[in-house]
Amino acid sequence: MASKTLLLGVMVIMLVAINSAEKINIRHRRATVDDAMCGGCKMSHGIGYNNHPTDCQKYIQCDFSTDNSVKANEMQCKLGLFWDQNGLTCNYPGVVSCVNDPCKNVGTLFYKISTNCRMYHSCEKRLAAPACCAPNYSFNVVSNQCEPDASCTELCPGEEAEDESTCNKRSVDGKLSSYEENIPGRGWIERSCAPFTGYRHADCQCTIDLVVSGATLVKPACTPIVQLTFDDGQVRDVSGKYNWVQNIAVNVNNGHGYFDVASGLRIPRFSNAPLGPKFMIKMRYRTDGAVTNRQALVTNRDCGKPGSLAILLDQTTTTFRMRNEDGTTIDIPLTVASQSEWRTITYRFDNGVFSGEVDGNTSQKTNTGMIGKSECSLQIGRGNTFSNFKGDIDYVSIITFMGFIGKSIFETIIHLKFSTRNAKT
Repeated sequence: MASKTLLLGVMVIMLVAINSAEKINIRHRRATVDDAMCGGCKMSHGIGYNNHPTDCQKYIQCDFSTDNSVKANEMQCKLGLFWDQNGLTCNYPGVVSCVNDPCKNVGTLFYKISTNCRMYHSCEKRLAAPACCAPNYSFNVVSNQCEPDASCTELCPGEEAEDESTCNKRSVDGKLSSYEENIPGRGWIERSCAPFTGYRHADCQCTIDLVVSGATLVKPACTPIVQLTFDDGQVRDVSGKYNWVQNIAVNVNNGHGYFDVASGLRIPRFSNAPLGPKFMIKMRYRTDGAVTNRQALVTNRDCGKPGSLAILLDQTTTTFRMRNEDGTTIDIPLTVASQSEWRTITYRFDNGVFSGEVDGNTSQKTNTGMIGKSECSLQIGRGNTFSNFKGDIDYVSIITFMGFIGKSIFETIIHLKFSTRNAKT
């Protein structure tokens, strides 16, 4: 990995990077090089991603900690591929617009790929196209051609594909949430899996099928992935899974989380992530006074992209909303006497059956299709085009089930508790 000190010159640019997807604000700490490299990163499954500031074939992976700090990891695409920030994947150079591509320079016909002696990019029409010299030939940057080189024995991507057993990753003893990746020219580099996933060498990747429990792989248990309590006056995940929850001015007041229209909670782990065949939100809330404009209690649409779920409040109605994978919006409105009284609600999706419940009063719709994905984080108390929530929240439990166990149960994903009382079930 190149020294981070070489990237200080791009620190200011990265801090003000504008991305239409989810923005991560680094607050309350002195800015670091990691903050600069992760500023404006796009989130997926709780991990942030950014373009590399100088190299099209690399990207930045951002791991967030519960103390609001961030670690920037420099990652390498496979040979001949560029990082595609829109798709959050490594892609062919011809379909990725990278400002650092040398082929964009007038007069550049070829350039060498530094991590493989046989590989180079051809710059026809100023678009990079990966190419490879024959075995025992290397690309000469002076003559811009392949020349005999008995010491050049590297494999090219197509040759690697012929051997399906080839995997450039390996397990890390005793650390199932991590793996090591063999980066050409750099050796074995340790990487982290996304939260709540484990590395399985048979698949050569991290998978949600596995979670970490000591030194053995186990199927997911019904335990919280994110748990927030305000008993100690702090907003932090105490579940032991170390998920990052961004607190925007939510205060603890009389044992409850108080939202004052300018505050909210943002949970990045749900951005760009499927919610699964079973998904449920349970919470207890009351508004601070009358609701004059529709308020967002829960949404996932606060990043300039369409959301796929919402719980919305009017003065005498609580509306449960989902948008399925086809883009169809489905609403379930339920009448309430007053929003300023404590209300216990449940938002539930169960294999195509969508329902809402307020204080035991339930309504449902069937054959709805699956809840669509959203590029945005899950928001508590916020949602663009709606007024932000003003009032108290006693607890929030977010539950999902990904289909691992053949029983009609849910796997608890998030439990947010704003008081010392246990959440009602």
